[in-house]
Amino acid sequence: MKRFTSLSLLALASALAAAPASAGELSADQVRQVIRANGHEVRACYERHAMKQKSATGKVTLDLVVRPEGTVEEVSVDAAGVRGSQFRRCVEQKARSWRFPEATGSTEVQYPFLFQHTRT
Repeated sequence: MKRFTSLSLLALASALAAAPASAGELSADQVRQVIRANGHEVRACYERHAMKQKSATGKVTLDLVVRPEGTVEEVSVDAAGVRGSQFRRCVEQKARSWRFPEATGSTEVQYPFLFQHTRT
């Protein structure tokens, strides 16, 4: 299974565009479309749970295993900069509901989100 990995969202877009899909896996474009369509849910989890922590900032990495039928089989969230489990549970719950296009094989996805407090 291929891993879609990058340290920044800008680099990720380039890496995904250039990464060819292995036989049976979702293409980088298919993965990107689903995550872009649903990324607002991850942001909402952050705003609801993590913004209560002044130090909640940094990279959140979402690891998924997508089944051939397009459902999410496994979800893992690495959020070193966000304390507590409510944020992770929120993201995991949202990601499990995402639907990807069908493929002939499973696809492993690793996608970073970058969050930072801003002052208004």
